[in-house]
Amino acid sequence: MVAQRKWEELSLMDAVDNLSALSELDALASEEAKEEGIEKKHAVKWLSPALNSENQEEVKETFRVLHNYLKYVYEEEKSRLEDPQTQKGIQAMMLLAGEAAQKVDRFTDIFKGIKGKESVSELKEFQELQKFYLTRIVKRFQESLEEEEAWKAEWGEPQEGVLDIERRALRDLETVRKDREYELFYLRKEDGRLFYNQNLLRHIRLVGDFDEAVSRVEEKDPLLQIKTIREQEVIETAKTILKQTAPYIDSFYKEAYPFRKKSFVSKINKALMALMLAANPKNSLLRTKGKSSLLYFFDFHLFLREALLSEEYQKCLTLHDGKIDPFFHALINLSHTLSLYFFMQTPTKKEFLAFIYKLIATKTGKREKFPSHSFFHALLDQDDHLRLLFKRYPSGPILKTLDVLKMEESERAFDPLLQENVPSQLFSFLSEKRHITCLHLPCPTRQTVIDKAEIIEEFKGFLRALFCDLKPRKVLMINLQDRTSWKEYARCIALEKLQHEAEFSENLVVVTLPKESDFYFQSSSYLQLHSSAEFKKQFLNQIKSGDECGFFFPKGLSQKAILDFSEEMIETVHSLFFAKKETLTRKNRLDFIELFYHFLTQQIIEWTQPDLISFASKDGIDRGAAAAAGFYLFLRLFSDTSNWKKEERDQLLSILYAPALLVRERLLDIQRLHRMVSALSLLEAALTTDRKALFRALSPRIALQRLHSLE
Repeated sequence: MVAQRKWEELSLMDAVDNLSALSELDALASEEAKEEGIEKKHAVKWLSPALNSENQEEVKETFRVLHNYLKYVYEEEKSRLEDPQTQKGIQAMMLLAGEAAQKVDRFTDIFKGIKGKESVSELKEFQELQKFYLTRIVKRFQESLEEEEAWKAEWGEPQEGVLDIERRALRDLETVRKDREYELFYLRKEDGRLFYNQNLLRHIRLVGDFDEAVSRVEEKDPLLQIKTIREQEVIETAKTILKQTAPYIDSFYKEAYPFRKKSFVSKINKALMALMLAANPKNSLLRTKGKSSLLYFFDFHLFLREALLSEEYQKCLTLHDGKIDPFFHALINLSHTLSLYFFMQTPTKKEFLAFIYKLIATKTGKREKFPSHSFFHALLDQDDHLRLLFKRYPSGPILKTLDVLKMEESERAFDPLLQENVPSQLFSFLSEKRHITCLHLPCPTRQTVIDKAEIIEEFKGFLRALFCDLKPRKVLMINLQDRTSWKEYARCIALEKLQHEAEFSENLVVVTLPKESDFYFQSSSYLQLHSSAEFKKQFLNQIKSGDECGFFFPKGLSQKAILDFSEEMIETVHSLFFAKKETLTRKNRLDFIELFYHFLTQQIIEWTQPDLISFASKDGIDRGAAAAAGFYLFLRLFSDTSNWKKEERDQLLSILYAPALLVRERLLDIQRLHRMVSALSLLEAALTTDRKALFRALSPRIALQRLHSLE
């Protein structure tokens, strides 16, 4: 019987991640990799001599965990060793372990100078793993003797073809766990082929099953509460939408009967029925074994979309008011109003905040850090605590990916709003002329292949509702996707083109500020850009080059004004926050870019005077959430640097963590959080040192006096 693993120890998933990183040490030993920063932190740490002692123990633990996994399969899951898929998975792990051992010896000094252990192959943990595999596991494999002997002889000298295929699947496993490119599991390449390795599902099951079987967590997995939290929000939202649209609904049911066979009418009727069922607390997961409010709300959304795609609706849009039957005119108003309140949801987040505070208060078994006087330090301490806690439980992204891989291929599409990722209002603030609301907004597009994206109909319905009011409202969308990336180009083009359609051109503004490019991360050719003069020149050239470098500014914005502002603000940021230093570290440059983006966003708001803004990324979960939270903090710091009120802390936690937890069952991407905090800490320090001087320096270039009313 294999002993249960304490949660503080490495999981098999952690061990596989380590093996994957160690097997790539030749590439990671380059100067480029060393400067990649936090996104390569897990891998680059193996190259730091200062961490040799810690790394020695982690290498040993990695081999111990793999050994325990083999013993578990051998003793508890004997029948699985006859499965060719299980055999391939185990062989892949062992090949990776062999290559990792070689790379540690060749490219690090982790074990150098340790008598009897200068080579990984001399480690007790490695030798026991090798012996168990060759004497126990291989004997159970149902393969030919010739192949079996080849494995015995060649283990540690990986067969290139097998390793390439299987290691790619293990790398995909790491990508799945980090949840960086999950949209590719929904999409196909231009030629119709899948993006992911077909062996991925096998590796997920091999690793996930073991970690779940040997984990030991006394308390209930908190992620199990997420559906309940989401459902409470859905019930509340459904009630609000019904209340806001009640007059339209009453009118619809008084006059709909003669038109009941029309597709447009039928779909709206089904949408309303589903919405009413979603609003009924009796359909909550806690009170029914049948269809839940969550599923009914999904049906409402789907029927609403189908209604807006119907031939009758599309035909009505092309007719003048006098040629449309009064009933259908009212029906269009109803469908647009439903779309409006679907996008303008205002959930209280009461259940979510209780959940997140409960997690923060949970003991982790580790020594807690002392409370910090700095708000940002306290925020990062809380985040570290949450990440330590989440290591105890099954990976949300892994489980989500398993669900996708089980779907029929014909049913797959990257459609964020149909993947339980619904829009909502985040916060509001006042400018001199307008009350402006910031929305959580996933990219409102649908894709089945990587090179084509289309705007979803309910988003167009939402825009039509905004624009048809007595006082039309303007929307500013800050698109944070990288239009130079093959992964995001189609979505960027779809959004940018939408504002050029005649009915939306006056009230929709889409500006693209890339947050996934090499320049934004100061990676690749920009790693050595230490000269501040050269960096500023390159930064301005990026903006001047526009769409060639990932930026997009619509024709309605003066290109000269953008460039003049950018040139002045780049110099101002350099002077105020970096004391005109002649050289800038990579961290300096990352902070510089982040601060500039905030100032540019504020200036674009001044130019366009919108009523609604959104920070749109592929799903609004990482880039979008971090940008919205960052802008909230930016406004908050300029309006007040005194102690934070509880409701302000609540708001920030909700903006940062609710999308990732409720949609992907994980925390916000740590790189985005740290970068946001790093840049805004500079702003906080400058405001605390001499607030009046900072305002005097900035006021000629940006209307800071209008950043005082934040809700």
